[in-house]
Formats: sequence, structure tokens, C-alpha cells
Amino acid sequence: MKMKKTLILAISAMMMLCPLTAYAAQSEEAKAVYLEMENINKASDDADIYYDMIMKMSGSMLDDYAHYNNTSSLDIRLEMNTKMNHMTDPANLRYLAFMRMTLLGTETEGSIYYENGWSYTNMSGQKIKQEMPLGDMMNNMAGLTNSFVTTLDYMDDLSLTTDGENRILNYTINDARINEYLDLALSSAGMSSMMDDATISIRNASGNYVINPDGYCINAKVYMDMIMTMYGETIQVSVDAHVGYANPGQPVSFTAPNTAEYVTGV
Repeated sequence: MKMKKTLILAISAMMMLCPLTAYAAQSEEAKAVYLEMENINKASDDADIYYDMIMKMSGSMLDDYAHYNNTSSLDIRLEMNTKMNHMTDPANLRYLAFMRMTLLGTETEGSIYYENGWSYTNMSGQKIKQEMPLGDMMNNMAGLTNSFVTTLDYMDDLSLTTDGENRILNYTINDARINEYLDLALSSAGMSSMMDDATISIRNASGNYVINPDGYCINAKVYMDMIMTMYGETIQVSVDAHVGYANPGQPVSFTAPNTAEYVTGV
């Protein structure tokens, strides 16, 4: 149960932080490129996004595992493809996510479908539906993000390079600011109850964004260290995340599962 909760919190934190981009810049040219990308992304109604995250976990919570397996860390890989419609209209948002998690040499596959305030999860053959006010959560997150956009000290550094026709934004993140954002983001996402006996701290975060000539982000990388405490124990998570955007700016279509097959979760 402790490991399950740890994974949920770690992955949730990563999914919230992966879309983050530079909210401040020492380079005016780099800032202008970011603002162009941000405005285009905000206007995008559909998305087809690929995630590939590798997490290396160590610490006192894993001492028994490390001793038994003669290793210093637990490696987890999470691959995910998320297709989304109506992103600019949270009340009508719908998405379908396929995921695969590799842990201890075992692959677990599943999917999550969301529409009309309900989430439908198919994991290990179990089909569960749960009410989820995602539209309200997205509106809360949008308000939170807009409050951070107005600041100019979020990033420690932001620089601009080029690779052919593409532009690349490289950045490092201010530890204090990213942790302030994460605390508020978890609260806005309705995860406060999970944090009653847990804390998360982000350190050494950096990454880059590859932007095509049309101003769309086509690839992103995020590296960070995450320190989590739970039940009096500590776990360190080293994260290497890659995000790819397929055919940005184009309509995305997908087929919804048969929701009549899902039962209401406890």
C-alpha cells in the first residue's frame, strides 16, 4: 500500500510538471519564443502526446527490496500515449490514455478514458468507473498557472539555440518556486488528502523544449530529483522524462471504449 501511494504521488507530480515551461527568462529573445509557443499551445483544442518516463527510486522505504535484490535502486519505466479533444473547453474535455509500466521485469498495461465528468480505468482486466470533476480541476489549474505566468523569477536560466529550422529552449528551474507551484497544483487537483502524511520536494530540475517553425512544441525533456517522505520514511526519485507531440495543431480522433462494461469503483 505504501509503495502504491508513493507511485501515485510520484507519477502525479511528474504529469503536472512535464507541461511546465519557462515562466521567466534572462534572455528576451528566448522569452519571446516561449511566449509564442505558449499562446499557440493555449489555443490548441486537440493533442496527441507521448510520454516516456524512467524513475530510479532509492531510500529507506526500499531498504528491504534493495537488500533482497542486491541493488541500490528500484527502476520503473512508464510509457503513455494520451489523445485529447476539447482542451480549450474543460467542461467538454475527453481523452484516452494507453499506458505501460515496467517494474521488476514485469509489464503492466492499462488505459484510462475520460468524458462528461467520469473516468473509466481498465487495468489488469478490471474495468472501474469513477466520478471525476476534471473540468473544475482544470479550471483551478488554469487559474493557478496564470498566477505564475505573471512572475519573472520562476526560472534561474532560459537560453535559446537552434537546430536547423527548429528552435530549442534550454532551462533550469528555481527549486523554491517549483515546489511552491507543486504544492498548490496538488491541492488544486484535489490530492490534498493524499498529502496528509507525505511531503514532496523537487530539486535540480532542468530540461528543454524543441519548437518547430510554426511555433509548436514537438519534443520536451525534463530531468529532476524528487524527495518524498511518507510514514516517517524517505524515498529519492531520479526522473528522466521525454515528451513528444505528434502532428501538433492537427485534429485528433480516437474511439471511446464501451463504458457500459465498467462498474462503479468504491
